[in-house]
Amino acid sequence: MGLCLDRPFSEEELAESDELDLRNISAKVWPTVLSGCKAKELSLYNLKLASLEGIERLTHTRRLTLEWATKIESLEPVSRLSGLTHLAIGNFPKLRRLDGLEKLSELTELRLCGSLGGGSPLRLESIEPVTRISRLTRFSLANAKFEVDDITGLARCTHLRHLSLTNQFDRSQIAFLASRLNDQLVEPLTACVETHLRCVKCSGLTSMFRGRRMPFLCPACDAPRFEKLTRQFEQLVNDA
Repeated sequence: MGLCLDRPFSEEELAESDELDLRNISAKVWPTVLSGCKAKELSLYNLKLASLEGIERLTHTRRLTLEWATKIESLEPVSRLSGLTHLAIGNFPKLRRLDGLEKLSELTELRLCGSLGGGSPLRLESIEPVTRISRLTRFSLANAKFEVDDITGLARCTHLRHLSLTNQFDRSQIAFLASRLNDQLVEPLTACVETHLRCVKCSGLTSMFRGRRMPFLCPACDAPRFEKLTRQFEQLVNDA
């Protein structure tokens, strides 16, 4: 059920669905959301708030999506939502730290991304808090940059089964994670990933090689370079 909260709505509407998509949330309606929302799966889009203070009152919520919040600088209030199992954060341009997320002891899935469509990235201090989420089994990271440009700490996520990364990180770091995590990942980290983009020469599917500034290549038309980069990645994994 979807509700635009910059239009008239009743509090009963907040309590009648297990799944809610709430949009345009201002400071004026935020207390009403906190007191009336009973959704187990909740999406909050276009948060016009300066803070998420009070969000721990959403005690029914297990799956939470927070998207497009231009003023919010901290996720600390979210760390008090002890029952969360799934959390998605998208397009928070002022967010710099993830401290506190490790307190979410029931959290199994986390998705972090910057602006959709390749716009402004999520600019964070460090990946470190994510590595301390004890039960994390699925992690997705897209259009994000870190002040401490190192994601190898994810190797400490011993329960991780699904890992999705966009090509904004050094190839050697991806290889390091492959060396430590591939035995536990459902889809191991390999040298490249097949895409839906067609080769301009043969119309075959191209592959995107993992790592910052790595190319898209056709396994047939670009065979020598394709094989060379594949061998290089495998060597990086062996040497990690």
